[in-house]
This record gives sequence, structure tokens and C-alpha cells, in this order.
Amino acid sequence: MTRTVNTPVPLAPPDAVVDAPVGGASAVGDDWRWYVVHCKAREEHRALENLERQGYRCLLPLCEKEVVRKARRAVVSEPLFPRYLFVALSRVQSDWSRIRSTRGVSRLVQFGTQFPSLSAETVDLLCRVRPDRQILFEPGSALRITEGAFYGLEAIYLEPDGEARVIILFELLGARHKGSFPVSSVAKAVAA
Repeated sequence: MTRTVNTPVPLAPPDAVVDAPVGGASAVGDDWRWYVVHCKAREEHRALENLERQGYRCLLPLCEKEVVRKARRAVVSEPLFPRYLFVALSRVQSDWSRIRSTRGVSRLVQFGTQFPSLSAETVDLLCRVRPDRQILFEPGSALRITEGAFYGLEAIYLEPDGEARVIILFELLGARHKGSFPVSSVAKAVAA
């Protein structure tokens, strides 16, 4: 299994002695920098795995997100920056041409002929920061029922009811009703 978490890695060639703290992302020499790789759609993990197989040091920051999968709520780890990952390269020693032909990689991000790099401090910050889990529905948020006999009614999210259901409050015939609905049959209401 590949390392796809916010694991800090030393910025140094494979055979170099690292004086920085173990696991730090500080630069060892002036040659090594972190660059941004643009990946093909939903292939960040494939690009990460293939770049690491070739010996590149990579970073793919992840965040946990609550989603609906197979009519149930599930927590998944998704890239913090969809379609992007970071790779440590030396302007002198690294073979940059292999990156473009790596499976899952679209290209190295560049502006004209310049390849922008991230500072070691920025990469250290990305390694340390743990984003909050993105929750599917917040208590009190406005929902719309998307299927079934109550299709189109607006509701208010109250709480989860197991993995596959939610308890909502909706108005019908002038009275408020509390009910349990499948999580797949409600969606966030779109503001008009």
C-alpha cells in the first residue's frame, strides 16, 4: 500500500545524509524544491504510487469527507487539492522528463517557461495541518427531499439515524412532522 497520508518526507536525494529532523520537509541543499504535479482526473493515488515507484519523494495531502455511497453515509479520504500532488525535485540531479509520461500524471504545473516551487515552510505546514472532516449535513441545514412520496418538499436536518438514514423535520398540510428518511433520498437545498 502506498503512503497517501499527510506524511512529511525529508527533502534530500536518496543517498544524502539528512541533518534536518527526521520526517521534516526542510531543504537540504539549494537544489531541492517541491513542485506541483497536475494529475489526470481522479488519478492522484495512481500518480502517487507510480512516482514513488520511480524513486520520487511525493506528498498527497488528504482530508476526510462524509459522502453517500451505496445509499449509506461513509467517510472517505480524498485529496485536499483535487488533481494535484507535490513532488521533490532537484534542478540538477532529477530526471524531470520521466514525470510527464508517468501513469496518472497530466503535467508539471508551469507558468510560461517557469516551474513554480513551494517553500519548505509551506510543505511543512501542509504536513502538520489536519483539516476538519467535511460533514455531509450540519444540524439545522436546509434539505430537499429528492425521491419518494414527499419529493420536492423542503426539510431541516436534525440528526443521523444510523448509517443509512437521517431524521428530518418537514412541513406538510400546515403541520410539522419529524421523519426518518434514507440518506440517499435527501440533498442540500439550493439557495434561490
